[in-house]
Amino acid sequence: MSIPAPAPPVPAARPLADAALSPAQSAARDRPLVLAWARAHGLRPEACDDVAQEAFVRLLAANTQFPCRAAQVAWLRRVTSNLCVDTLRQARPLVLIDDRPSPALEAGISHEERRALADAIRQLPEMQRLVLVAKAVEEVTFALLAADLEISIPSAKTHYRRAVEALRQRLHSIAPSSEPTS
Repeated sequence: MSIPAPAPPVPAARPLADAALSPAQSAARDRPLVLAWARAHGLRPEACDDVAQEAFVRLLAANTQFPCRAAQVAWLRRVTSNLCVDTLRQARPLVLIDDRPSPALEAGISHEERRALADAIRQLPEMQRLVLVAKAVEEVTFALLAADLEISIPSAKTHYRRAVEALRQRLHSIAPSSEPTS
């Protein structure tokens, strides 16, 4: 009778998720990945370096214990994406007053009133300002606006309504006597 050959050794089961790396190890290993994500957002090479550096600084400052490597990479990707969006927003300043004739001037609004309106718009929270300008000036639909800003349509409408109400309150406090009397 022959003796059966021994069974091949069973390889050690690989853990479902690797352990998270230290911030220094992550910076060394994930820098090319973060730079690729930044380039995918359309940033210039020098801006990509700045975003990568800031992402790893935030990883270090967060001092978070990630349950696994996948969670750490997901966190790093979200932070990188947010930093890229912030960088792109800063690169394109909001121009509220320019040399083009505006319907406001044609409607009898003085230069001082126009400047007060522009200042009030600048004081709005960023999301309200973006929605208001896109809707009122650029005449973008709420559906397109929501898709561009990655928010829901009802949320875009809420930001618009709050922006209009905030402008009414600010401008009313500046010149309450300019309202028509009935």
